[in-house]
Amino acid sequence: MTTHSPEYRAYLQSPQWQVKRWSTLALARQRCERCKRYGVVLQVHHKTYERLGHESPADLEVLCTDCHARADMERREQSARQRAFAWAARIHGQYWRDTLDEDDVVDEFEDWLERKGA
Repeated sequence: MTTHSPEYRAYLQSPQWQVKRWSTLALARQRCERCKRYGVVLQVHHKTYERLGHESPADLEVLCTDCHARADMERREQSARQRAFAWAARIHGQYWRDTLDEDDVVDEFEDWLERKGA
């Protein structure tokens, strides 16, 4: 389970967020935007936190609890891949993609993290 900062939790309680949340739910017609289920508990998912507090409609997605859990996992996995790619650029140079497979780089990064004890 993700632990959010006190500032983020306070934002989720704010009138500003509540207006965005309800308008986002209304635009989705009270359905999960991934599985299309209706009549289930719905949550508004941040696809990105880049514009937190100033989200555009494209930054938000209405999801059921199952799809929201999957979306959060996908974001964590994507973030881990991005960290691996940044590491590869430092270790192998900025053109590492010309000679290395992305999945191999992720494996190499995970091995490096394990050796480092992270």
